[in-house]
Amino acid sequence: MVSLAGILSNFFEPQLGHIGQALTFSIDIFDTCAISVCLRVYFIVKLIQYMTGSIEFTEDEDQNLESIFRIGLLHVNRGKPRDAIFYFDRVLIVEPEHLNALIYKGNALGKLGKYEEAISIYNKVLAIKPDHSTCLLNKGLALHYLKKYQDAISCYNVILSHVPDDASALYHKACSMALEEKKDDALQLLEKAIMLDSRYVKRASGDMDFVHLRADHRFQSLIS
Repeated sequence: MVSLAGILSNFFEPQLGHIGQALTFSIDIFDTCAISVCLRVYFIVKLIQYMTGSIEFTEDEDQNLESIFRIGLLHVNRGKPRDAIFYFDRVLIVEPEHLNALIYKGNALGKLGKYEEAISIYNKVLAIKPDHSTCLLNKGLALHYLKKYQDAISCYNVILSHVPDDASALYHKACSMALEEKKDDALQLLEKAIMLDSRYVKRASGDMDFVHLRADHRFQSLIS
């Protein structure tokens, strides 16, 4: 039996598109009928199985749900956030608190520039797990893109209260501080991030968030 991972990694884009269209049509029909959630999932996985002719689904509902989630991940890796969201939504219909589906849906919404919607999704995760560092970081980035810098900084601070040497949180906090024109604080944070992870030297050198620091000799020293 061919593994699900092997099949998905070798899928062609047209195949995935046709499956997505058929599933969208099927879900629209299901939504107009009084069909239980479990029965909807059964039809969804059977439709995918029929259309691919090779994906293996079992009687284990949890395993089938994870198979649908992995198809969403495949779309993420292919740079297709809208298609990914479709599959993550199918998972969330059945398991509304599926943390990975929520997080990846939030990330996909962020890729589409739908930051407010992404934040709403991240808040659902944080209501379940308040110290989820990845979710806090991504929520902070969404707030940053909305120019809500103080709110973004608050997210980074939660991460840093648990892990003071989190280089990513330090770097992104520096970005928000820089755009708030708090130069000294931004430079101190950036210096610490670079000391922890030298890759931030190159990143900072081209990051437009530091536009207000470019003329500062301390910034030039950090990126040289």
